[in-house]
Amino acid sequence: MSNLCNGGQSCACLNDSDGNYKVYVASLMQAKALGSQVTIYSTLKNGFCHIGYISIS
Repeated sequence: MSNLCNGGQSCACLNDSDGNYKVYVASLMQAKALGSQVTIYSTLKNGFCHIGYISIS
Protein backbone atom coordinates (compact mmCIF):
# COMPACT_ATOMS: atom_id res chain seq x y z
CA MET A 1 0.00 0.00 0.00
CA SER A 2 1.27 3.45 -0.88
CA ASN A 3 1.12 6.54 1.28
CA LEU A 4 -1.87 8.78 0.75
CA CYS A 5 -1.39 12.56 0.68
CA ASN A 6 1.84 14.10 1.94
CA GLY A 7 3.22 13.19 5.31
CA GLY A 8 3.04 9.41 4.98
CA GLN A 9 -0.61 8.96 5.94
CA SER A 10 -1.87 5.45 5.20
CA CYS A 11 -5.60 6.19 5.34
CA ALA A 12 -7.99 8.66 3.75
CA CYS A 13 -11.54 9.57 4.70
CA LEU A 14 -14.91 10.34 3.19
CA ASN A 15 -17.50 12.45 4.96
CA ASP A 16 -21.16 11.53 4.74
CA SER A 17 -21.82 15.14 3.69
CA ASP A 18 -19.63 14.67 0.57
CA GLY A 19 -21.40 14.57 -2.77
CA ASN A 20 -21.91 10.98 -3.97
CA TYR A 21 -20.87 9.59 -0.57
CA LYS A 22 -23.23 6.62 -0.89
CA VAL A 23 -21.95 5.85 -4.40
CA TYR A 24 -18.34 5.84 -3.16
CA VAL A 25 -19.19 3.54 -0.24
CA ALA A 26 -21.21 1.13 -2.39
CA SER A 27 -18.48 1.06 -5.05
CA LEU A 28 -15.71 0.41 -2.54
CA MET A 29 -17.71 -2.35 -0.84
CA GLN A 30 -18.45 -4.00 -4.20
CA ALA A 31 -14.78 -3.75 -5.21
CA LYS A 32 -13.79 -5.42 -1.94
CA ALA A 33 -16.34 -8.21 -2.43
CA LEU A 34 -15.11 -8.87 -5.97
CA GLY A 35 -11.42 -8.56 -5.13
CA SER A 36 -10.99 -5.68 -7.58
CA GLN A 37 -8.01 -3.34 -7.60
CA VAL A 38 -8.81 0.12 -6.26
CA THR A 39 -6.77 3.26 -6.90
CA ILE A 40 -7.50 6.15 -4.55
CA TYR A 41 -6.69 9.72 -5.54
CA SER A 42 -6.51 11.83 -2.42
CA THR A 43 -6.03 15.43 -1.34
CA LEU A 44 -5.08 17.06 1.92
CA LYS A 45 -7.99 19.08 3.37
CA ASN A 46 -7.88 20.79 6.76
CA GLY A 47 -4.99 18.58 7.83
CA PHE A 48 -6.75 15.33 6.90
CA CYS A 49 -6.24 13.06 3.91
CA HIS A 50 -9.51 13.07 1.96
CA ILE A 51 -10.59 10.80 -0.92
CA GLY A 52 -10.95 12.94 -4.05
CA TYR A 53 -11.96 10.18 -6.45
CA ILE A 54 -11.43 6.48 -7.01
CA SER A 55 -10.71 4.16 -9.92
CA ILE A 56 -11.74 0.50 -9.82
CA SER A 57 -10.39 -2.08 -12.23
